[in-house]
Amino acid sequence: MNTKFTKKYMSSLKGTDEEIIVSSLIIGEIGRLNDLSSNSEFTGMIDSLFNHKNFDVKIATSHCLGHICIGNLKHFLPIVIDFINNQPDHKFLLLMSIREIIDTKIDDITEHFETISGILFENAKSLEEKIRNVVSECLGKLFAASGLDLLSEFESRLRSPNHLVRSTIAKCFKYSANKETDVTAMTTLMPDIIELASDTEHQIRQFTLESLISIAHHLPALLKNEFETLLKIIYSETEVKKELIKEVDLGPFKHKIDEGRPIRKAGFVLLDTLFEKIPERINVPVTLDIVLVGLSDPDDDCVSQALHILIKLVNWAPGAVVGQMSNILEKLPPILKAPVKGTSKSSIRIAVKAIENINEIPEMETNTVFQKFVQDNVVTQA
Repeated sequence: MNTKFTKKYMSSLKGTDEEIIVSSLIIGEIGRLNDLSSNSEFTGMIDSLFNHKNFDVKIATSHCLGHICIGNLKHFLPIVIDFINNQPDHKFLLLMSIREIIDTKIDDITEHFETISGILFENAKSLEEKIRNVVSECLGKLFAASGLDLLSEFESRLRSPNHLVRSTIAKCFKYSANKETDVTAMTTLMPDIIELASDTEHQIRQFTLESLISIAHHLPALLKNEFETLLKIIYSETEVKKELIKEVDLGPFKHKIDEGRPIRKAGFVLLDTLFEKIPERINVPVTLDIVLVGLSDPDDDCVSQALHILIKLVNWAPGAVVGQMSNILEKLPPILKAPVKGTSKSSIRIAVKAIENINEIPEMETNTVFQKFVQDNVVTQA
């Protein structure tokens, strides 16, 4: 029955683009559950479709190849590895196939770990961002499964002089943090990972912060002893840096690109996550200082994240919030009165929620300054 179905869909690989895509995915599902190594046509078929002009067809073929490998790793994985070594033009698609295998059969590729990790590490320095992205995801999942076996390889690349390699490795830990992660290996690398958050390359700092968010969410215990160091990094990275604001000449007008925005947002999200997972480690005065900076950020997402942290502070340390009330109230009117566009409606909603939470603090009921603020900026704006 499987042979009959396979032949049926193999014949459709010469049809329209839509027929090829559907047939590739179906053959992949058949191959995932059955050994298709007896069909000698697959290698030529894959090679032909990787040269197809339609990119969606190529992606479907990549998924197909990955799933066929799962049905018989011993037969098909060496073919994929040979393709990677000898067909550089198809490297991205072949690495996507490797990702499918890692996602589904990671426990069964132990004997190929050295070969696969070698291919991934080699491509960590690729000039193509899409290749580095796939490599990051694959390496992260390999590290989660068998970090101790790869520890020395990761250690050397965390300190690589090649910024592309550091960038790829910084991003990979975003995919490593989960309940099944090799915690011993992750603990060993933690100082080096955190050091990357102060890298000279701003994108590496961004990727590191994003990885730390994942670690903080899934493995917060690993960061308990690093909280003060992280707080200093967050304090630095949540400030607007003029050197990361680029001006692009578009002829009749100039456009500013804020390359620091993703880093600042990651910094606020990291702080919010740390506050949620290990609140007992929070340094309230420093956190309030970071929130005050965030409330004036030109980016609405950053403002929203700062407001989320403020709400947590109101519930965790209301006295400290009251002590900074004059500075907080000074920052809120521009948020509440901002023109509603894009995501700004979200920050207005969260700001109102923050004010409602502040209003629940007993001292605020008789605080005439706060009550007047509410009357002037919330009630009259409703």
